[in-house]
Amino acid sequence: MLGTFKRILQDIAFNKMSIGIAHAHRFPLLHEKHALRELLVYLDIDCVFDVGANEGQYAELLRSIGYNGRIVSFEPIPRLAKTLRKKAAHDANWYIESVALDSTPRHVEFNVASSHSLSSLHTPLPGGVFERDITASERIGVDTDTLDNYFRDYQKELGFRRAFLKMDTQGHDLSVAAGAGETLSEFCGIQSEVAIAPLYQDQPSLGEAVRFYDERGFAINAVLPTHYAFPTLIEVDLLFINRRRIHTGPTTSYRRQRRKPDEVAAGANETSKVVLPPKSE
Repeated sequence: MLGTFKRILQDIAFNKMSIGIAHAHRFPLLHEKHALRELLVYLDIDCVFDVGANEGQYAELLRSIGYNGRIVSFEPIPRLAKTLRKKAAHDANWYIESVALDSTPRHVEFNVASSHSLSSLHTPLPGGVFERDITASERIGVDTDTLDNYFRDYQKELGFRRAFLKMDTQGHDLSVAAGAGETLSEFCGIQSEVAIAPLYQDQPSLGEAVRFYDERGFAINAVLPTHYAFPTLIEVDLLFINRRRIHTGPTTSYRRQRRKPDEVAAGANETSKVVLPPKSE
């Protein structure tokens, strides 16, 4: 009860007064909360696709920063999907899909890690500081599907206009994004986990990931550290913004501009006039 009351007070302080309180080891999470809230507000997001939901930590993070819109969570491990459905039963705007997203539909083996948040369609690399946590405790057969299929179905059902894509699939984010096809360009922003040092076989590098999103029209908004093996950094989350959704000029101020609702509706499909650095070749 005391922990719940403390968390409520922290959320109120964060959302009403922009005051964040955390122990030093929790600073990266506080950074994520500030960066994510700022970007979701700037983009006027009305639906978040949460790919690799695990036990719903990201959805709970979204609610803690004041996002009350729709969330569609994807989690392929059956027991975790069951946990998600129990949590979502109390949230009318939270939808659960028990499926692994991929570049194409297929039947594959999914590696369930000893620490289930590190589970992946990719085979873990031997050695390393996370070897004990990342080693597969079991392998389950899963049928994959594409984000494109789910995006169209949910857009028709929910009528959202400004979606955001979050991926945390342990080395498989680019395959998930590739499975979105042309609909990837309809996302206003993306949050993707990217490796500095690979943990899985065939895991895309940082350079490959940045180039992939850049070629599809997304510019980096923020870099959020996620996993350390001190003193080195292992993984980061990158926040991207669709270049076509940038609606204000560049600013170094922390007091961001936000369009009024009528301006958002009028300019939802307009191409930005902001001049950005050229895309990499």
